Amino acid sequence: MNIDNNSPNSNQPELPFNRKRYKVTEEQFQSLLERRIETKLTESLSFSSVQEKLAFIKPGNILTFKDKLPGFPRGQIAISRIKRSKTGAIQLINPFGTESPWFSSEDELLSMIDWQWIENNAIYKKYE
Repeated sequence: MNIDNNSPNSNQPELPFNRKRYKVTEEQFQSLLERRIETKLTESLSFSSVQEKLAFIKPGNILTFKDKLPGFPRGQIAISRIKRSKTGAIQLINPFGTESPWFSSEDELLSMIDWQWIENNAIYKKYE
């Protein structure tokens, strides 16, 4: 039995009785896709715990600081590498080799980052 009524001799395989075909315009498909992406991004950007914040500090992400850092006029740094000292100090390095100042601990680094701005403006997708 052929469900497609447009042409009786079409080369499309037959579908079971419980499946229906719906025609969706390109505009409808794009709006659905954008809603799904927006929902997924909103869900994935919640920094409610210290572990989530520390997980975000990794190469490939961009951090925005509350105050401007020396050498970073916009107060943002794209992380390409992270240096850690034996004492627990942390330094971030961007792709151009510019280094941030040393932060004495993870707590100091976390307190200087503008998490609210990142939640509202960053495009970040949690890969599963």
